[in-house]
Amino acid sequence: MRKSILIFGIILCSISYELNAQNTSEGIFLSSGDFVKGKLSYVNNHNNEKYKIYLHTIFNTSKIVVSIGDSDYTFYKNAIFGYRDKNNISYRFYKNDAYRIINPKEGILLYSTYTSVNAPKNVHTETRYFFSMNANAPIYKLTKENIKAVFINEVSFNELLDVYFHSDSELTTYDNTDKMYQLNRVYELSQQKKITADK
Repeated sequence: MRKSILIFGIILCSISYELNAQNTSEGIFLSSGDFVKGKLSYVNNHNNEKYKIYLHTIFNTSKIVVSIGDSDYTFYKNAIFGYRDKNNISYRFYKNDAYRIINPKEGILLYSTYTSVNAPKNVHTETRYFFSMNANAPIYKLTKENIKAVFINEVSFNELLDVYFHSDSELTTYDNTDKMYQLNRVYELSQQKKITADK
């Protein structure tokens, strides 16, 4: 009986490890197309303990190095899309900076960065938000004004932005009902409105 329980426990642990390994693959996205498809390259397959992505963020250099076993692979940040870390968080490189992608499965991508603010007697970290029209588009600060400028030809979307968002801080609201960020939900509504108007 004890032997059966032990074997069952080992099997459960193995399954759990394999599932965890599959869900936490880290590596780099060579292009925006690869990111959209979820295709990683130079992946940590969890069989090699010597795996590391060196971002060189302190000096904001233009290169990263992926170390796999005894081999190092160097990439220019402006030549690849980004990477996914061991915590399943995806990042995009833009002008040598790494932007955390908040909603990787949605159309309008939202990003965040953390910046140290050295205010007098109040040193703290501040979260800043950004967006891009899609995975291949430029990144801008997340404001209604910037969204309207980027989507200047989307009249219905611009109108709905004023209805649903009264301040820039509301642009990162998550819609628990539809399981997506409100900004993308409003964009979908604008497209439905557009289709109805065209009929």
